[in-house]
Amino acid sequence: MESDCYKTVEDMLTLLEGDSVDIMDNEIEERIEFPIPVSSKEYLEFSEKDLLGKEKRNLVNALSNAKRALDCRIEEILYCIGMRAVSKKKKWNIPSKLGYLEGLGVITPRILSKLNKERNLIEHEFHFPEKNSVEDFVDVVSLFIESTKVFIANTPNDGCVVPEIGFDVNGFEFKIDREAPEIIVNDKTLVPNDAHYERFAAGYAKIILNRYT
Repeated sequence: MESDCYKTVEDMLTLLEGDSVDIMDNEIEERIEFPIPVSSKEYLEFSEKDLLGKEKRNLVNALSNAKRALDCRIEEILYCIGMRAVSKKKKWNIPSKLGYLEGLGVITPRILSKLNKERNLIEHEFHFPEKNSVEDFVDVVSLFIESTKVFIANTPNDGCVVPEIGFDVNGFEFKIDREAPEIIVNDKTLVPNDAHYERFAAGYAKIILNRYT
């Protein structure tokens, strides 16, 4: 669905970043294979089971697995939108990653506020936590995972970006290679050290949010 209107990368990004835009998915759906052996949902399940235990180690394990669940879901989202390689190259820490996702609107102010409130649990590795604090942290991580599940199920590898005024109007094609990593828009290839790459990832994330939330 390539159009003469979108010959340059700037033209395509301007459309992507607009208010009235959508994605037409490729009819062949491909499941995203995450390069992470244990998923965020699995870590969360481990944490919730650990909370049922009565021993001191169960509480420590519950906190550790909740931290892993949070870290893993952040990595999953960044991977889905093609930004995991960028975050690694720039050596983003957890607050930096959360700040980036907040800027995209991925994390709501309410959830971010709750995460910040429990920051001491995340930062103090050898601090023995109180049970109610761990339960609160597990709850907010669970809320975060639930609120961001749209990225796990609804981030196509390829498709067409089109104006919402009608699918009969031409837009531009894209394909995301998360392992390379690179993003192809029509016949142009964007790579992580290109500012256009990050602009596409941000615009892509916002379309997913607008479409499914």
